[in-house]
Amino acid sequence: MRQIFKYSLFITFSVLCSALAAQHTFSKRFAEGHQNMWINAVASTDSAYYAAGVYIDGSFNSFIYCFDLQGNIIRRKNLRTPDSLSIDQTTRDFLPTNRGSFILGGRVFTNKTEGVLMEYFPAEDSIKTHLFYFDLPEYADGFGGFARIKATTDNQILIVATMETATPGPDSDIALFQFDLDFNGIDTLLFVHPWDQTGGIAIKNDENIIMANLTFGQWEYNYPRQIRVRDFASDGNLVNEYITPLDEQWSEPRDIIQTTDGGYLIGSAEGYFLNFPQGPTDSISIFVYRPHLMKLNAALEREWIMPLGYDLPSGGAYININDIAPTNDGHYVVIGEAEKIPVGPDTSRTLGLIAKVSETGEKFWERELYWMDTIMHRHFLFDITNTTDGGYILGGQANGFVNGDITVAGQQAWLLKLDEYGCLVPGCQGPVSTDAAVPPDLIWEPLLYPNPASNLLSVYFPPWESYDDNIEVEIVDSNGRRLHYAKHLRPEATYLLDVSTWASGVYYLKCAVDGKVILPKQFLVQK
Repeated sequence: MRQIFKYSLFITFSVLCSALAAQHTFSKRFAEGHQNMWINAVASTDSAYYAAGVYIDGSFNSFIYCFDLQGNIIRRKNLRTPDSLSIDQTTRDFLPTNRGSFILGGRVFTNKTEGVLMEYFPAEDSIKTHLFYFDLPEYADGFGGFARIKATTDNQILIVATMETATPGPDSDIALFQFDLDFNGIDTLLFVHPWDQTGGIAIKNDENIIMANLTFGQWEYNYPRQIRVRDFASDGNLVNEYITPLDEQWSEPRDIIQTTDGGYLIGSAEGYFLNFPQGPTDSISIFVYRPHLMKLNAALEREWIMPLGYDLPSGGAYININDIAPTNDGHYVVIGEAEKIPVGPDTSRTLGLIAKVSETGEKFWERELYWMDTIMHRHFLFDITNTTDGGYILGGQANGFVNGDITVAGQQAWLLKLDEYGCLVPGCQGPVSTDAAVPPDLIWEPLLYPNPASNLLSVYFPPWESYDDNIEVEIVDSNGRRLHYAKHLRPEATYLLDVSTWASGVYYLKCAVDGKVILPKQFLVQK
């Protein structure tokens, strides 16, 4: 039985926590007239937030946005090389330097695929670029790309790139590029393994390099997907190695971070079979993924794995943990996506996922973020970083036509600011501390934020006795006219609704949980 947090208690602590923390939160979704748009990486300073990503208008192009601390766009810069080559991808890292700049990576096409390193100087709104590739005949076409770059304590940049041979796919090799912060090449190591696959990422521990990637097993008809974590000396010689067991199926590792005890946290997704009843005696099995964290100790021995996403497995290949970041209090926040298994028509949703954990395997909280007004419902979070007020800034993409309107871009950039508890709606963490007695007759009600709303309304549904998709919602205006309806919503989750086209006035959110009607909540739309 899940604890039921009551509305009055939520309101009390929502006001208290907001007053004490003074952490502004917001959610922005935009495409600025482009066919498709998404954010890969975010950065934070005392006075602004930055986001780098990709937009599509017939071809792939990259951008950097600057936002004020309320999420309003200050300026935008399209990314190109000095000879006007379009940078068609950016990495999911925005590395700060001690000279007030940020470093990110990307990809360009010349007569081959080349990597590009960029240093962005916010004060001048300028970039410095450096192109690189692995110059061997068997890789004449360049490389398939790289998703992450990592900075080291001795001022190096590590890049793991997939090297495409004449027969790309499972036969791809992996190269590790090392640069200093001025983009001078230090070394390039090539790792040739016939079953290595995309998904490589590396960090540096003292003088050694720790690299994690996905590898396929060498079975002709059965391809076990294993995570391989290798400890290399600076000369490229293998020192130690960990491989997940053959009876486990994993997606690619998308982040790795060293913990304070010398071990490593790895973000990925584990696959398994899920059975669905089909009639009184039969069932059907499908292969699904669920986001997982894996903890290795300093000797690359597994200590624990932690599933995330509650009971939300998915059949999608995109389901994963995308980023891990240290928090200001010595723990870690992780973000990614999970998928809600459909319980009715149009209820399958890929959702944004965020959780806070310790290196010992304790989970402090976990949040789910949905858009209420889209179909297809494929929403992803790619990068997270700490903000100076103790909260977090996140970037990703919100997919799905808004209310079925195909004139609105189906793939939009998504920027979020959350408070220290991972809440978009202040107070979603429930009671923190109190000396007051809890009245016995409190009632369950959702939280709405902001109120009044002008662009987006966020609705948080507190925990309920069960964790089924048991919430039904109707929103009406002051005349009782229905403007929105949704069902099969989840408790302990946040839903976002675009009200930017609604007229100013009074509206009511009506909901029922497990068939129990909840008193309507009033909110204002104010332009």
